[in-house]
Amino acid sequence: MPCIAYFASLAASDTVVFEVQEHYVKQSYRNRCYILSANKVQMLSIPVQQGNKKVIFKDILIDHSQNWRKIHWRSICSAYGKAPFFEHYEAYFYDIFEKKHNYLLDLNVDLLTLCLKLLKIEKDLLFSKAYQSTPNLGILDNRSKLRPTIDPCSILNFKIIPYNQVFGKHFVSNLSIIDLLFCEGGEAPEILRRSTIP
Repeated sequence: MPCIAYFASLAASDTVVFEVQEHYVKQSYRNRCYILSANKVQMLSIPVQQGNKKVIFKDILIDHSQNWRKIHWRSICSAYGKAPFFEHYEAYFYDIFEKKHNYLLDLNVDLLTLCLKLLKIEKDLLFSKAYQSTPNLGILDNRSKLRPTIDPCSILNFKIIPYNQVFGKHFVSNLSIIDLLFCEGGEAPEILRRSTIP
């Protein structure tokens, strides 16, 4: 459930190819997202096996020895239970959390597919067949640009349009896409569209 800028980038692209052949990169949106809880911005991170070794992303296994699914779902319910559109979308996300995926890629594909559907973004999910350190001309390479440690406004044509959030007096920019969906519902696609600068 990556950040809003991630989905703005997807929506603005003609064709999207997800990199699945590179070595797993720690501290990326591949296994984490940020939500707004009552006290602060909270990171939800999915534990993985062999995340410190050179393992190709498509082969990364989720570590189910930790009770992360229950903890994440409880955190999401606590943060967004009173959001205007939480009950509209809750069951869709809960069903995915209950699947107990073995591979991180499979979980990500299910969540991305759901979010794209809810945002009314029609894109085929294509996957890389081989790793290329430098993609062909004409291809926008966002692999290292869309990371939690980098402000997307500084590198992409992106500026989030503020919307009503559940907690806090000050708007918190670029949280997980679920923040926008649970808070704005059917208006989320338009906010996303307006947040992309042509």
